[in-house]
Amino acid sequence: EKEETHCMPLVVKHLSKSEIHDLVGQIMGKRSSDTMTQILNMAVQNLSERDREEMVHYMKQAMVGTFFERWLTMTGWTATHKNK
Repeated sequence: EKEETHCMPLVVKHLSKSEIHDLVGQIMGKRSSDTMTQILNMAVQNLSERDREEMVHYMKQAMVGTFFERWLTMTGWTATHKNK
């Protein structure tokens, strides 16, 4: 909650949407698939449905045209949950 109330307003104030997408892409691009799986699993378990949808939506926007976008699709991640 602290991140959403303290950090995100500053990020939005000082960075353009494009810069935020680039930053997210760089951060996620440096994570292993195991780490990304852990992050997504934790999000599924701990975020509300609305927050999960928003998180995956923005992650996918930041990853357009990357292997990570393909990986999300190949591993069955949707906006609301991971398909089994």
